[in-house]
Amino acid sequence: MDKKLKNRMKESIEKLVDYPVILREFDVEKLEGIERTYRIRLGEYRVIFYVDKRQKTIYVTHAGKRESIYED
Repeated sequence: MDKKLKNRMKESIEKLVDYPVILREFDVEKLEGIERTYRIRLGEYRVIFYVDKRQKTIYVTHAGKRESIYED
């Protein structure tokens, strides 16, 4: 992963604090069949995160290349 992509991924994760505003800024979609779980698309890379509204917490669960990120 090149430095520019690492910086974009870091920036997107840091901006999760602004949820739900981040939904408009980045390419974010809800994952089908998994409650309160979303993905951010950064080229061929994905960041998967879960939103716990009760705890007001966002958990980044996976980050990596698209072809391997959905295997779990």
